[in-house]
Formats: sequence, structure tokens, C-alpha cells
Amino acid sequence: MRSRCVSRLLAISVGLPAQHLIDGRLVTTGVFKRPATGPVHVGRLGAAGDGQATQPNHGGPDQALSAYSTVHYRFWAERFGRNDFSPGIFGENLTTEAMAEDEVYIGDIISIGTAVLQVTHPRIPCFRLSHRLGLPLFHDEQLQSGRVGYLLRVLEEGELEGGAPIILVERDRDPVSAAQCIVATLLGQELPDVLHRLSELPHLSPKWRKLVSSRPEACGAPANA
Repeated sequence: MRSRCVSRLLAISVGLPAQHLIDGRLVTTGVFKRPATGPVHVGRLGAAGDGQATQPNHGGPDQALSAYSTVHYRFWAERFGRNDFSPGIFGENLTTEAMAEDEVYIGDIISIGTAVLQVTHPRIPCFRLSHRLGLPLFHDEQLQSGRVGYLLRVLEEGELEGGAPIILVERDRDPVSAAQCIVATLLGQELPDVLHRLSELPHLSPKWRKLVSSRPEACGAPANA
């Protein structure tokens, strides 16, 4: 396929783990992220100045960066009647102009600045984000809505900066969107064809491959076989 611009990076946000009082107990979390000023180096394990507290649930090469679309910013702002949602507030590293889950496919290779990234799997909502937003059950509602964002690995290290175009470099021939992946795995709908295609994607992360294989539908033949 020919490379093409699919979106724009509005901001890259970072934040190191720190302790916060949640429901009467101290919890260490890296969900409090703020937009960086100037270029940020991204390596195999994430962005400079960023970190995750609860590994291996967060972080690692297959979860080096997280992304979230401003399409969802507008949705949640209207849903909760708020105007204080700014880049990084949903705990993401990359705030994108477009590229919601129905426009992004597992295994997509994208370039931003001098870095090359690959989409690995959806992000699983966490109660720490609910605390960050001051919305106690937000992570449950976010999951049911499918507006969860997604994670990426770093194929080539480089520098990212807000305002850079996002270039789609490569896409699988029989792609599975992040939205389809969410519905078939996190939301548990019976989509054996999607699960079968996911199980055959070489770039699906081991963590998500284990989740897919735990679904009995993944063991059968695809629906159109």
C-alpha cells in the first residue's frame, strides 16, 4: 500500500508513577500525564519522562505507548457536561486528531516524527483513570462504550512532537480493527470470524493472543470457511 497521512498528533503526554489516595488507600499510578513541551524521545519501552506503575499489566515493549482520539474527548465532554478535558487527561501518551478505534487496525504501522510505531491491541480501562477524572465508574462506562483507546509498540526509536502528521505506512491484508477486537474480546460478543483472524495475526501481542485463545469461539473455523 502507499503511505498516506491519516491524522495529526496533537500532543504527546508523559508522567512518572506517583502515589495518590484512592478510596482511602495509597495507590501508585502513572495515569496523571501532562503534555510535553518540545520533542520527546520514544524508545522500546516508552517515552522519556513517562512510566507505568503496575507492570506487567501496564508497560513493556508491546504497550510502550497509548493513544486516544479527540473524537472521544468531544463525546465525553458532551456526556458529562465538562470543558476541562485537555490532552493527556485520559492517561494517554498520544492524543490524536482522528484515528478512533474503528479507523485503526491491529498491526497498523505508523510513522510520527522520526519514530515508527505499531498498533498492538486495545487498552483495558482502569479504575485509576476514573479517579483521575473524578468519575467513580467511568472505567466501566468507557469499556461498554468501546471508546478505550489502544496501545503501540516502538519499531524504530525516534522523536515525537505535537503537531506532527501521522503517516500510515503498512496495514494487514485482512485487517481487524481495534473496534472489532474490543467487541470480540473485552465485550465478549460472539464473533468467531474476528477471533479467528486475530489468532492468525503475527503482530498481535502475546498478552492479547492469550486473551483471544481463552475464548472458545477462537478454536473453530472462520464463519466464511
